[in-house]
Amino acid sequence: MEESRKVTCTKCGGDLILDRERKLYKCMFCGVAFGSSILFDEKALQKAKRSVKIEEFNEADQWFCCVLMLEPGNFEALRGRVLCAGKWKDLMDIKGGESLSTIRVEHIYERIDEAIKTAKEEDKVYFEKFREFVDILDGLREKDMKLRPLLKERKIKQKEADDNPELRGEVTIRRDYFLDESNRVCKSIYQLDDKITPLTKNRKYLMDDFLALRRELMILENEFKKRKA
Repeated sequence: MEESRKVTCTKCGGDLILDRERKLYKCMFCGVAFGSSILFDEKALQKAKRSVKIEEFNEADQWFCCVLMLEPGNFEALRGRVLCAGKWKDLMDIKGGESLSTIRVEHIYERIDEAIKTAKEEDKVYFEKFREFVDILDGLREKDMKLRPLLKERKIKQKEADDNPELRGEVTIRRDYFLDESNRVCKSIYQLDDKITPLTKNRKYLMDDFLALRRELMILENEFKKRKA
């Protein structure tokens, strides 16, 4: 067993201590333990990437952890753990407006903050940009949460108007005419549009920022590949 190598706990940042009798490394602070055969697997990074490709994100995350225990600043492993937290294979797998739970978003932020703390100086900018990227993604999620029920209600009201021979086609003709109490359905549609329009416009601006920042991150990833080559 390799006794001379320093092994860092990815959970709490403490040092893992070799337990020769049980043939494993154990953190004396948080209690996490790893078998030496897994910990010193030279193909850990390749196995992590392979697991990501088949969307076995939990398994991939464990392999990335093994890499980080021996090399805390490894860019690919830090990036891999962030992607695993989001259940993404790569940047192009991230779609603006995808359904993300609050817990999942918090998990992603935790991984990014860990990466910023331990990444090499030249790699920190990537994870700082990734945090901005997730801010936008979370903003899109919030906009969609507000838009969905409004759009659903708008669709129901529009159908109600279309099914009424007296209202068919009238909703798009004279907006001001329907703002009194004389026509409940058309008034509801316009009131909904007053809420939907600014949300849709703001969402478009966020989506533009999302796509621009994703391109920036891809450029930074290519720069890392060039440095590594």
